[in-house]
Amino acid sequence: MSGPLLRIRGLRKQYGERLVLRSVDLDVAEHQVVCLIGGSGSGKSTLLRCVDLLEVVDDGTVHLGETELTDPGWTPTSPADGSASSSRRTTCSRT
Repeated sequence: MSGPLLRIRGLRKQYGERLVLRSVDLDVAEHQVVCLIGGSGSGKSTLLRCVDLLEVVDDGTVHLGETELTDPGWTPTSPADGSASSSRRTTCSRT
């Protein structure tokens, strides 16, 4: 695989009127360790929740390897049996 293992581009997350993540870009290579540092309310946990698919992103993309996790048609599969799970889906609008 060439390029970063985790690639985030233009990630945006808003709660009501509060813009928490504004056009976040991040590359993380395989075996690289990254530390997120910031004040309370700066978006660290929100960023991780978006990457973990625990939050629906408002815009932007998250790629793990060659797979775009924020593709509305993407569904995670279980490695054990290959069955699809619909418990964690994301949507992404592109403007």
